[in-house]
Amino acid sequence: MDLFYLLIILFSCVQSACTKFYNRYSSDVLVFNKLKSFSALVVFALILIGGCTFNLTTVVYGIFYGIFSSISMHAGCAALCMGPMSLTSLIVSFSLIVPSTYGIIFRNERVTLVKAVGLVLLFAALVLASVKFGKKNPSDSIKNRGKWLALVFATFFSNGIFAIIQKEHQRIFPGRYTKEFTFVAMVVCAVVFLVPKIKAIAPSNLKMIGGKRYALLSGVLNGLAGFFTLSLAGRENASVLYPVISAGTIIASVVFGKFVFKEKQSPTRLIAFALGVCAVVLLKL
Repeated sequence: MDLFYLLIILFSCVQSACTKFYNRYSSDVLVFNKLKSFSALVVFALILIGGCTFNLTTVVYGIFYGIFSSISMHAGCAALCMGPMSLTSLIVSFSLIVPSTYGIIFRNERVTLVKAVGLVLLFAALVLASVKFGKKNPSDSIKNRGKWLALVFATFFSNGIFAIIQKEHQRIFPGRYTKEFTFVAMVVCAVVFLVPKIKAIAPSNLKMIGGKRYALLSGVLNGLAGFFTLSLAGRENASVLYPVISAGTIIASVVFGKFVFKEKQSPTRLIAFALGVCAVVLLKL
């Protein structure tokens, strides 16, 4: 189980890094997501060769998961192309507020004083990470901060909603139909990005061949991360699962941002980072 956590965190972070690397070759978000959704679908088509069993409930949940996953893919890619990886990933990682709150309110998951403090710290970290304070950070060169924030929060809420869908599916079918659920979701993503403008995937629109590999790799990792998360969702409380994943993703994204993309961290963001990690630790207790 611990290995699944590590893989989810690693795959999620590398996905974001792939988006930033792709942006060095092209800023075409649609092409990126066409390739990403296609490679994820191929991975799960291969997995299903070993056998599968579909049911209507899984298909319905998979369709809704795919819809919100498509929103997340498009908005998340656009946000990463516009702004720094560490800050974008930091805010998006706080989407754990959505499934955690859902689990507490609608599934009667226990709320202790420690977890309540954790949620307060998480909210404070979200505010600090989102609001601009003090002098301009050179790493935060965002031309249209308002549009970037809108994209970040679209990713934030869609991530939160599809996490609830994951958890609800596994509440009904604990430990079962995980690959079928993920396959249906990947089919929806492929339809959303491949069908409307199929000509856009032509090689002439890929300005640099090198960018293609990052989109394809991102799709494979996206599918696998979703599959592993779904597998854990049947065994862990939402108020535990998503905070743990978010804590690791926050740390990994800041490390990648600093050492791979040379992003500088402002004092305000470092405080938000520290509060975020403290919050998810408290939520895990």
